[in-house]
Amino acid sequence: MNLHISERQISSYQKLQRKLIAEAVRLLKPGGVLCYSTCSVRVEENQENTKLIESKYGLQLLEENSFNPFSEKSELIGGINRIEVVDPLEDTIGYYCACLKKL
Repeated sequence: MNLHISERQISSYQKLQRKLIAEAVRLLKPGGVLCYSTCSVRVEENQENTKLIESKYGLQLLEENSFNPFSEKSELIGGINRIEVVDPLEDTIGYYCACLKKL
């Protein structure tokens, strides 16, 4: 099984997310809150898209949160060994969430 993600795949995820974001913002009422969330730790899919939402669509960032298990050293947690990943293109199990308000 190949868990390696190509740069082309990463680029396609960001493009798809941006299409979904455009549609979500279009449907959002003034004063409404958009919760943008991914199961990724990639900056291209997370912080870059949040900055786009703020700059292109004029939404205000209320809060953001993320977890990247691979940014920490390996350790045993609840019987599960969490390991460091050397290659940043390896598939990951992290998350990102940002809440933005339409003004």
